[in-house]
Amino acid sequence: EAFETAGYEFSTVDGVRVRFPEGWYLCRPSNTEQILVMRAEAENEAALESIKTVVSSKVGPHVDIEEFLNS
Repeated sequence: EAFETAGYEFSTVDGVRVRFPEGWYLCRPSNTEQILVMRAEAENEAALESIKTVVSSKVGPHVDIEEFLNS
């Protein structure tokens, strides 16, 4: 919902996948552990940091994302 209200294109098949102009972010439940798996990919480091900033503002208030931000 946080990404939808901000106007990001996303899919909710097997978690949440958000599309960014220079990459993507995925959050889904693990198949083997009771955790959320978060991944992001971008065309370059600056774009990846930008995606992490957006994810931090949208997801960070709801769940602990420190490991995602530091990876």
